[in-house]
Amino acid sequence: MELASLPGRTWRKLRPTTALLLLLALLIPVPSAQGRSLQKGPVPTVVVEPAALRDVNPAQEYVGHVEAIQEVEIMPRVEGYLVKVNFQEGQYIHKGSLLYTIEQPPYLSRVKLWEARVAQAKAALYKAEMRLKRLRAARPESVPATEMDNAVANRDMARAQLKEAQAQLELARIDLGYTEIKAPISGLLGKTFFTRGNLVGPGKGPLARLVQLEPIRVVYSISDRDLIKLQ
Repeated sequence: MELASLPGRTWRKLRPTTALLLLLALLIPVPSAQGRSLQKGPVPTVVVEPAALRDVNPAQEYVGHVEAIQEVEIMPRVEGYLVKVNFQEGQYIHKGSLLYTIEQPPYLSRVKLWEARVAQAKAALYKAEMRLKRLRAARPESVPATEMDNAVANRDMARAQLKEAQAQLELARIDLGYTEIKAPISGLLGKTFFTRGNLVGPGKGPLARLVQLEPIRVVYSISDRDLIKLQ
């Protein structure tokens, strides 16, 4: 489509689609401002309330008490006389700190005794194994069956005796470790119920009481009505 040239104006060639869009834009009526104002809906009603300061969740007061989450009684695991008390009453104690020392010589002697028993059992087992090895290396017809059976039984018995001695040695070492009583948790250590020179043991009561200070909890009673309100 081409438009004719008029004086003072220059017309460019337009595509048919572009020309059609321009024509439609000129033909569509545009509503006036007065018409738009007449088409508006009613003004909505707004409820206004004066601002006020009040507690949405008012504070409640209850009577309670503070208690430790963890409290430990220090108990001895072995019997003996106290030779050291390594803290001051009311002192804050860290976990793993040495609190008490029970006399150690009797328990050291027991460890040495069972170390010797283990050495003896190893020697007996070695001897039994060597004898059994020699019998098995000999000609079968030259070794009576009863002698072979006895050698096997002696070897097995020596093995069992070694295991028993090793177990007793382990128990003796554990008891020796129990002569040093350490703090299982960190906390405040109260009064010591036994002092140096006293005989202590598993059946003689706790040595002291250790109370954890952090964290703690507050315990108080609350009515069902208040509980529902708080929820």
